[in-house]
Amino acid sequence: AEFSIGSGSKVYDLAKQPLLLMLLARFDANGNALRQHKDLTRAQLYNSLIRDFIRREQEKDPQFRRKAPKEQQAILDQVFSRFGIVAMGMYNRSTTSINSTQLSRDLSYFTGEERTEQDGDMLFGSFFFIHTPKAKDQQKNLYAYEFLHNTFGEFLAADYMARQLFRDEKCP
Repeated sequence: AEFSIGSGSKVYDLAKQPLLLMLLARFDANGNALRQHKDLTRAQLYNSLIRDFIRREQEKDPQFRRKAPKEQQAILDQVFSRFGIVAMGMYNRSTTSINSTQLSRDLSYFTGEERTEQDGDMLFGSFFFIHTPKAKDQQKNLYAYEFLHNTFGEFLAADYMARQLFRDEKCP
């Protein structure tokens, strides 16, 4: 069926922005998902889009494809959580960007595991981020990374906070 979004849809306002319209079309391409989920909220849409993207990226790795479904899901959840840490780092700094040095510190703090700048840079290689030159710090270039759309960061920060507050309860 043809892609369309009715004016009564909860995600209608998103279709007014080209990038978000493209993501809605991508979501709908999976068996007319928008028609099947007429009461879809923005939070449900973003959750689905981000998780779908993470899965597609992970499935490029043959080692990931060989893992059991439970192990795959744990990896997907971990990457999703790390995107939340990126968003929290931006939120905590009252900015829409973060560099890999800041993120490696944030990852260490939030996960309790020692992290390097490379851990942060690995997250930045994905579709949901863009980078722009920021500053030169002595002998190395620092780059600021940001989400392609601010609402991704807003959603991920709110989702991360909710998941931390309600760890024992299942968040959708």
